Amino acid sequence: MPIVGITLDAERTYESRHDSDRGKDTATKWRIGTLDSRIFGMIRDRSTTMDVDTANPDGMVSTNINANEVAYETVQFGLRGWTNFLDGGGNEIVYRTIKMNRGGKSYNVVDPAVMSRIPQAIIMELAEEIRRDNEIAEVEGKN
Repeated sequence: MPIVGITLDAERTYESRHDSDRGKDTATKWRIGTLDSRIFGMIRDRSTTMDVDTANPDGMVSTNINANEVAYETVQFGLRGWTNFLDGGGNEIVYRTIKMNRGGKSYNVVDPAVMSRIPQAIIMELAEEIRRDNEIAEVEGKN
């Protein structure tokens, strides 16, 4: 079977495993999209950084794992909307985007003011779901 390209305008609905209303009409429904390979690579490249302490004669190297930042940006670029995402008063939080330039290309991304309302556990979960959509599906051969 040939490799199939990523469908960049594809969206799917996802309900969090943390949502006690999962499977019901009242559950929060997250609309997630696919990241293009360019922005996906740019985000992933920042997942690990290394710094060399040139003032130290031993050339100390420190490694930083930026998992939370990568998850945040993955969701910021890959989240396309939601329903039933409520504030503490039971009001729908309005989905809003801004334009962001990365590597000479303009993207519509979730407004940081809105992103700050999404709990960290949900950001991590959504990022994993968005990442999965960028993988090559394995096809099991049957003889």
